[in-house]
Amino acid sequence: MRRASKTVPILLAIAVTFLAIWFLKATKVITMPLAFAFFIAVLVYPLQRWFNRYLPKWLSMLLVMLLLAGIFSLGIGALVLSAEIVAPKLPEYAARFQQFIQTIIS
Repeated sequence: MRRASKTVPILLAIAVTFLAIWFLKATKVITMPLAFAFFIAVLVYPLQRWFNRYLPKWLSMLLVMLLLAGIFSLGIGALVLSAEIVAPKLPEYAARFQQFIQTIIS
């Protein structure tokens, strides 16, 4: 009897874990942007709190948002630049990749 009482919570925890993973996969279109937004909010909160000491709240929020927009713009610019550098070399990379796959298959 005692063994069964320990097994039930373990099985229940495993079932709940699988259900939570399934739920997150099924709702990833909604949960991923929310998780990303939460991560960004937690990341910039100390900076906004520091700005709040010296500036009005609306101005500190505006500064943090402008800073985030600038950082994202730099990141997107870096991605575009990298894509422009890699794009002309894609046919060569594709041929080398096919040769690599053929050597693995053979």
